[in-house]
Amino acid sequence: KTVEQSDRTAKRLFVVEAIELGAGKSDLAMALAISRQTIHNWMETKEHFGIEGLTQGYNSGQSKSRRKQREIHQEKLVCGNKSALVAAIRAKDRQDHESRQLKFDFTFAEGNELPITSEEQAFAEEHDWEKTRYAAIKGVK
Repeated sequence: KTVEQSDRTAKRLFVVEAIELGAGKSDLAMALAISRQTIHNWMETKEHFGIEGLTQGYNSGQSKSRRKQREIHQEKLVCGNKSALVAAIRAKDRQDHESRQLKFDFTFAEGNELPITSEEQAFAEEHDWEKTRYAAIKGVK
């Protein structure tokens, strides 16, 4: 799994998932250049507030009440129609994906078509097989 280091939320989720799968806190902290205490805090946040706490940046030192944390971080919450937001993100992803696709031009200018002989055509060979109840057998009479 890869994560963009600049995306803080994705990094938090990645670290917590790695710890839950058995990675060592100290080794992970050294590899990602963060403190072991930070990882411990993220794990504690996940324990108290779940994924919502990690994504919104809740701090269990301020309060362990989810309602209180929501009040504190109210300005960070995404407001409005989330389906429109998700649709915009998916449209952008689709456009990026289509722009990376290779484009082939299968059209020919008038008169530039190449003839294909019957030997070059796939599945154009005729067979003299006779049908039996088992299968078509070549040359059996």
